[in-house]
Amino acid sequence: RARHVDAAAAQARYLVSVHLLVGLLCSIALFAFGLTVALRQSAAAKDDAIARLGRLAAFVEASEDAVISRTLDGVIVGWNAAAARIFGYSAAEVIGQPVSILVPPDRREEAAQLTARFLQGQAISHVETERVARNGRRVASSLSLVPLRGEGLEWTGAAEVIRDITSQKQTEDRLRMLHRNNEDLRSALDQHGIVAVADRRGRIVRANDNFCAVSKYSREELIGQDHRIVNSGHHPRSFWQQAWNTIASGRVWSGEVLNRAKDGSEYWVDTTIVPFLDERGKPYQYISIRHDITRLKQAEASLQAAADKLRSRNLELVDANRRVLSANQAKSDFLATMSHEIRTPMNTVLGMVEILEETPLSEEQHGYLRRLSRAG
Repeated sequence: RARHVDAAAAQARYLVSVHLLVGLLCSIALFAFGLTVALRQSAAAKDDAIARLGRLAAFVEASEDAVISRTLDGVIVGWNAAAARIFGYSAAEVIGQPVSILVPPDRREEAAQLTARFLQGQAISHVETERVARNGRRVASSLSLVPLRGEGLEWTGAAEVIRDITSQKQTEDRLRMLHRNNEDLRSALDQHGIVAVADRRGRIVRANDNFCAVSKYSREELIGQDHRIVNSGHHPRSFWQQAWNTIASGRVWSGEVLNRAKDGSEYWVDTTIVPFLDERGKPYQYISIRHDITRLKQAEASLQAAADKLRSRNLELVDANRRVLSANQAKSDFLATMSHEIRTPMNTVLGMVEILEETPLSEEQHGYLRRLSRAG
C-alpha cells in the first residue's frame, strides 16, 4: 500500500510540475509577443520586459524536463540542459536537426499523428510514449506540446516538454507484477483454504467462499462481525487472550481451533493468523488462513478410543495371565504335596514287595509282585 501511495504522490507531483512548466512556456510565448510590443515603447519597459523574459528562460533551462523548441516542420531550434542530460546530445549536435531523430522507428507514425492533431488545434498533454536517446536507450516519456507564437500571435513552432518517466514506468511495472502475484496468491489461498481478512479491531472485512461454506453463514452475515460469531465455547478465555496478544504485537499466531457453524455443527480448523503492519510497525489488518481438519481430529479421536480400548484389554490380559500363573503355581504345589504324601506309603509297599519276592510263591503270585513293583 505504501508503494502505491508513493507512486501516486510522484505522479501528482509530476502532473503539477508539467502543468506549471507548460503554463510557463505559454507565458514565455505570450511574453515574447509582449516584448515585441514593449520594444516599441519606453526604454524602461524594454528593460523590464527583457529582464522578465530572461528569468523565464532561466527557469526553463533549469527545468528537470526536456524542453525542445522546434519549427512547425519539426526542425529543432532550442534545447535545454535537461534535454541534453536525458537524450545525450549537446545543443550544438541537435540544433537544426529534425526532431524525428528522437523518435524510435516504431513510434514515428504515432509522432506524426500527434503533430497533426496539434496543428489542428487539439491539446497534446501528458501523452505517454517513447523516445530514444543517443546511445539507443528507449526513454519512457510523457509528452506535451505547447504552441510558440510570433508577433501577430500566429504559430511559429512548438515546444515539446518531455519528462523521462522510465523509473516511474518500471515502478508501475513492479507494482503491477506485485499486484498480479498477490492476486495469484489470493486465488490459490481461496481455492484451498478458509480465508478471512479483519481490520485492526478484529472486524471481518473479507470472507472467501470456503469460509461461508464451512460456517454456514452468508458473506453479508460475516462482514462487520468478529470471529466470535463462530466461537464454539470449547476454548478457555486464556486461549483467545494469548492469541490476541500475539497478533496485536505483530507476530504470527498458529493453533487448532474448534468452531461452531450457524446450524450448530462443530468443525475443527488449523489456523494461522498473520498481522499486516503499517509504517509504524502496528497491525492495520489481519489475514486468517484456516484448513478444515475435522476429519483428522475425528480420526485422532477414533485412534485414541481404540488405543484406550487396547490398553484396557491389555490390562485384562495381564490380570488373566497373572491368575493363570497363580493357578499353575497352586497346582504345582498341590501335586508336589500329593506326590510326597503318596510316595511315603508307596516306599513301604515296595519294601514289602521285595521281601515277599524272597519267599516261596507260585508263579502267578510272582507275576502280581512284578507288576506292583513296576507300578511303583
